[in-house]
Amino acid sequence: MLLDVENQSFVKGGDEEVWLCIQNETYREYEDVRPNTMEDMEIWKKSPNFDSTEMFIAELDGNPVGAVNAYIDIGRSARVTKF
Repeated sequence: MLLDVENQSFVKGGDEEVWLCIQNETYREYEDVRPNTMEDMEIWKKSPNFDSTEMFIAELDGNPVGAVNAYIDIGRSARVTKF
């Protein structure tokens, strides 16, 4: 069964709570990971590593079901993988 999941661009100033909810639910069962707060999100948004253009929220039937952060670490040397 193929699901009709749509990826929506992260909207800075509007999707933070949804992002946190998805992230916190993802890691809920990990004992060594504490839930992130809006304060954590605001600190991250001020970081040079934050780029909302690389963030997406996956939706199924209009409901958020996942998050993607396509982060590229420009500080690392390039790696090429051949198949």
